[in-house]
Amino acid sequence: MCIAMNELPLVSVVTPSFNQARFLEETMLSVLHQDYPCLEYLVIDGGSKDGSTDIIQKYKHRLDYWVSERDNGQSHAINKGWQRSQGEILAYLNSDDTYQPGAVLKAARALMTNPDWAMVYGDCGIIDENGKLIDMWGAQSFDLKSLLYNCRIGQPTVFVRRSVLDCVEMMDESFFMAMDYDLWTRIGLRYSIGYLPGEHLANYRVHQSAKSSAHALRFTEENERVIRRTLADPHLPFPPKKVENRAIGALYFRHSAMLISHGCQDEARPWFWRALRLYPGVAKMYVRNRQFLWTFVSVLLGTRGVELAVRLKHSLRKFSQGSLV
Repeated sequence: MCIAMNELPLVSVVTPSFNQARFLEETMLSVLHQDYPCLEYLVIDGGSKDGSTDIIQKYKHRLDYWVSERDNGQSHAINKGWQRSQGEILAYLNSDDTYQPGAVLKAARALMTNPDWAMVYGDCGIIDENGKLIDMWGAQSFDLKSLLYNCRIGQPTVFVRRSVLDCVEMMDESFFMAMDYDLWTRIGLRYSIGYLPGEHLANYRVHQSAKSSAHALRFTEENERVIRRTLADPHLPFPPKKVENRAIGALYFRHSAMLISHGCQDEARPWFWRALRLYPGVAKMYVRNRQFLWTFVSVLLGTRGVELAVRLKHSLRKFSQGSLV
């Protein structure tokens, strides 16, 4: 099915912004340079004091709407933009992320050619502070159970039908970190969600001030809340109990891994053991990947135990080489 340009629906993209002047212009240009003819762009700034409004005003003649005023956080800003917008298809792009060329056209055509899809997403790149591609998000075809085990959806690549949000409601503003994860589970409980394999639609930027890395504990707590709320939903298509233990166990495992990556082994240890009690299979996540093997030892033994283990490893290597006296 081929969709002519004059038949394409209006797509509304909202950028919630707050003190991200360093990246904001690159984000805005990635939207403004899209080749999509029916694009509405709104920037909702939370009252930035870092020069962000100067950047927004630089492009205000190309924006359909913008405002800079104090709000109640990111979820509130997204909802403000979506509620003011007119598009049949809605998306949001954070003020440090970017679209790839042609992303909006690909997403809109996918939704038009697949009328049963409530939402679509594609492959997401991971870029550093300078915009260099350093990795790709491990996206996969949508499955609600898999989403509860480990989210594989790159948020910047997501496009949703407004008619669906009219049914499941917009962002839950009680969430600071997991509002998108919560929205996707609510949609996935009732509708089909499409994935465009091989289509690199957008990029997620990692940097020191990124919210997801700066608020790790809150991120984990909110994700647990989403998982438990989803598993209590009467529309759930599978028995919740076994899924709950594995999903929460995997979440605790990832939290321990995040703490370890920041050198916080002592804080990571109780999270790891809680994960292991809920879902023993998390141990395989370490053992299968050699780069995590010594991390696994550090969680079990602590910092002093690792030092002893490393010495033992070196001694065994020397012994095998015949150099140990």
